Amino acid sequence: KAGTMNIAAMAAAAASERSLEKERKRKAEEEKRRLADEEALREAASRAELMKHAQEEACRLAEEKARCEQDLDEEKQKEEEAKLKAGTMNIAAMAAAAASERSLEKERKRKAEEEKRRLADEEALREAASRAELMKHAQEEACRLAEEKARCEQDLDEEKQKEEEAKLKAGTMNI
Repeated sequence: KAGTMNIAAMAAAAASERSLEKERKRKAEEEKRRLADEEALREAASRAELMKHAQEEACRLAEEKARCEQDLDEEKQKEEEAKLKAGTMNIAAMAAAAASERSLEKERKRKAEEEKRRLADEEALREAASRAELMKHAQEEACRLAEEKARCEQDLDEEKQKEEEAKLKAGTMNI
């Protein structure tokens, strides 16, 4: 009887041990699930926090990009205005330079024409002086030739007169 009771007690103890073991396993599994759930919640919260930071960063970057684009647009506009202003000034300067060049060219042409007329006048004066000199020489030559002709004629007249006188004398002598 004591042995049977002992076996029964041992069986009950074993059953109780198995029951306790099952309960420990169940609790351990429950604790494991609870810890896994907590970990999942922490990870979800961490992901949510990361998403929040990422969203904030994305907003900040979008705002910064918008500011940069606005700054670039303003800079481009300023550059375009500066180019336009410089172009307008350049066009004005080019127009002034062209007008000045045209004015200088007109002045050069006027001076060239003036010089041409002056040189033509000088040439005409030289030619007139040359013609006057030639006329003077021609007149002097004509006077010299006229004087020479007069001398020749006088010499011829004297020669004729001598011949006439000689003939007359010879005739008189002959008579």
